[in-house]
Amino acid sequence: MKGPEKELHAAAHDFGGHALALTLLATYLVELHDSDVRRRDRIRGLLADAEIKEHDHAVRVFEAYDKEWFNLFGARLRETFFRVIGNQKRAAEFRQLRLMRATMLMIGLFDRPASAECIAALGREPNIAGFSEPLVEATDEAFKHAVNRLRAAGLLLAEDEQAPGSLDAHPLAREWYGEKFKRENEVGFKAAHGRLYEHLRDTTEEGDPPKEVAALEPLFQAIAHGCKAERRQETLDEVYVKRICRRGQDGRLAFHAEFILGAIGPCLAALAWFFDRSFQTPHAGLEPAHQSWVLGNAAASLGFLGRLGEACGAQRTALKMAIAAKDWCNGAIVADNLSEAELALGDITAAVRDAAGGVQFADASKDEFEMLLSRAKHAAALVAAGDAEGARALFVEAEARQESLQPQYLFLYRQQGALYCDLLIDDLRLIEVAKRATQTLAWGKGRYAVLDIGLDEWNLGRAALGMALSAVMRVDAARQGAEACAHFEVALVELRRSSQAIYVPLGHLARARLPRAEGDFTAAKRDLDEVLEIASASSATCRSMCDGRRARPLSRQREKESFAAIDPAASRPSCSAQLILERGAWRPLTPRKPFSASKPPLPAGAGRRGCRAMEKGSPRRWR
Repeated sequence: MKGPEKELHAAAHDFGGHALALTLLATYLVELHDSDVRRRDRIRGLLADAEIKEHDHAVRVFEAYDKEWFNLFGARLRETFFRVIGNQKRAAEFRQLRLMRATMLMIGLFDRPASAECIAALGREPNIAGFSEPLVEATDEAFKHAVNRLRAAGLLLAEDEQAPGSLDAHPLAREWYGEKFKRENEVGFKAAHGRLYEHLRDTTEEGDPPKEVAALEPLFQAIAHGCKAERRQETLDEVYVKRICRRGQDGRLAFHAEFILGAIGPCLAALAWFFDRSFQTPHAGLEPAHQSWVLGNAAASLGFLGRLGEACGAQRTALKMAIAAKDWCNGAIVADNLSEAELALGDITAAVRDAAGGVQFADASKDEFEMLLSRAKHAAALVAAGDAEGARALFVEAEARQESLQPQYLFLYRQQGALYCDLLIDDLRLIEVAKRATQTLAWGKGRYAVLDIGLDEWNLGRAALGMALSAVMRVDAARQGAEACAHFEVALVELRRSSQAIYVPLGHLARARLPRAEGDFTAAKRDLDEVLEIASASSATCRSMCDGRRARPLSRQREKESFAAIDPAASRPSCSAQLILERGAWRPLTPRKPFSASKPPLPAGAGRRGCRAMEKGSPRRWR
């Protein structure tokens, strides 16, 4: 299996550490997803593939329990018979079998442990025909007895002391009974999911705004139930957009969960429910504009997580949809995102071409802020292509546009500001970079997304590092070096908190420069090892780590020599390391991904760089 160690541990946890489940998971990923453990979020129906022999064992066990023990129709008839003849004890035995089967069908509704509150919601009147009658009629004592028998049989897992009253089963058992429920009683299946959706939607108090990802967990769960109830459009509008993404005071989507709380993985998993084919074909039941929006946002999240091969395919599809609809604002956003993904994959020619297209779409949209952002993205692509003069002209134009829109802000800020500072560091304008990053951090205090804080701290550290490396006096070099280390530590914390895998190498590559310059190759190698581990999980991050350009404080030849000094025996240990060596590994990443909207006084228009829909005031037009 491929993927970071923490992802392998997470997969084992997700599947309960069960040997059969993990064997099925590994087979599935090897055969269909190039052994990439991160793509386990694409699994929907692990038991459905009859060609995988291991599935037969699990299916036979579940079928045996269902037919020979529960025997739905036989249990119902026998309960009625014994009740009629007055044998209440025998009738109670068969009534309990019906209750046990209803409990297993209930467990099949969940993709995680069923909480006591959700179980209670399903056990309330009115009855859900063909499903909940035994649950509604059962006494607490009868229900506990049924649960104990199911646990003794191994169909339910042992009670979780941390979650009293909750029920759980093996993931394969959950899935099998869920599919069984849907085949036997599709109307009841949808109604049960609808009740769970309404319960979670109406009882969750996440805060305004939410302070922790844990507060949003019931809403993420509600999305799965709402989509299984075939209420996708309502679920998208009322839960994902309104309460997970949220709107800022300027009316634009702030993407609070992703950018403020760093919940990119959970948001991507939630978006997967709005697709017929994961991250490729949005569900046909969504309105056309919302299909494009879902596709664009899923592609952006895939890019954040380093899955840029998938992201590019989704972005190209979203771009075609935007062009066909003559939705130039969304077209500009998608083109910019596509350009960033292509840069990370090393296709600089395509990145420059698509970034230029983004500028054209933005101009056609007449959206002033989008025109500003697209020019900053185009400039970043030109820097990667070696056209520093063209990039500088575009950054100057973008900053002039911002000054006309927001006279109170003298500099480009957030991601576009970080992109400009990256070019200024190439020009060795280190004092100006320090001034800009310090000011933009002050502007965004208490309102910036964690990624924005990380990027500003990263630029402050790089500016201090450049001053340390060029200092004449040893005391000045030591002071600037200590300052650089402090900024890099903060940057790494914030970049990790952002959950955006493609940015974490920024801090490691930059931090490694100082100990390397001091001859402490062991410390530098620790950071380089972290970078290589991230690179091994994705060829995409590999490219962003290898973005060798000119005008660095140290020459390319000295970079190569330093790399060899760190590990002479492994100068080309992998494809990732080879590219790092050949293109100047120590050249830190340029920020490749967009930012979220913030609260005033930050600008209106600093919205998520996924698909932004339509005009404020219309319920179908999102900004």
